[in-house]
Amino acid sequence: MPDSGPDSRDETRATPFQFLHAVSLLGHKSRIEKYKRAIENSVHEDSLVVDIGSGSGILGMLAAKAGAERVICVEINEDALAYSRRVAHKNGLASRMEFFSGDFRDFVPDSRADIVICEMLSSFMLVEQQIPAMLHARKHILKPGGILLPNHLCIYMVPVQCDAVWSRFNHDGIEFQPVPQTVDRRVARDLADLAQVREFTLGSNDESQIVDESLDYTVCSDGILHGFVGMFEADLIDGTKLSMEDGWRELFMPVESPLRVKKGQSVRAHVRFIPGAYDTLRLDAQVSAQ
Repeated sequence: MPDSGPDSRDETRATPFQFLHAVSLLGHKSRIEKYKRAIENSVHEDSLVVDIGSGSGILGMLAAKAGAERVICVEINEDALAYSRRVAHKNGLASRMEFFSGDFRDFVPDSRADIVICEMLSSFMLVEQQIPAMLHARKHILKPGGILLPNHLCIYMVPVQCDAVWSRFNHDGIEFQPVPQTVDRRVARDLADLAQVREFTLGSNDESQIVDESLDYTVCSDGILHGFVGMFEADLIDGTKLSMEDGWRELFMPVESPLRVKKGQSVRAHVRFIPGAYDTLRLDAQVSAQ
């Protein structure tokens, strides 16, 4: 019987999900418009711009249109990179654009960049490589005094009741281990006020990536605590901010077992993870006796 393991799979039959997802992000017009304003306010005619995780190539192309002398798109997905090459040629931008296929850690620039753009933002900085990529870029790609877009991030979380997501993990008496899920904000009910977990100043010399924080909440209404919803806010330049309303879904992070809570009780949460390393998440919650 032939080996049907992942190593023997015909690579030509690999799913195009990552590529199609990258192109689908072109639909997030407010997000792109904010990046466009930041790019136009940053780029000069002699600028070298590096776009990490370039996807469809839209942000790199906006930099080329804004007058950058040279733009390098760094993308690990070869289908997405081939697509962005074709689009660059179609729109007369190819002469100022270069394309690197591979992980951002393997990209070695021949000269330091004036501007590094990265849009691998995710709801709680848990899954995507935004934080590792930007810290790597500051150290190995960006010239001293160069511009990072975005340059500052804050992550937040709030305890929630989320029956719709919790019910996913039980079918016909078969219980599944709850895991983080992206959610529409409307399916979760806040049980307390939102709290800031951590901020990242991406242009600083702070090398610490680990999120390791304890937060205290006061319950605002009776309910069942199924977990916490995480979100972010990012600063581009000149006061331009990216938020969840620009096309991102929030991240529901389940507790081990649901906890019944009453108005006025205190909830202490401890969250620990390495940004970009999904399997490092540790989340605990304790409810005080009323």
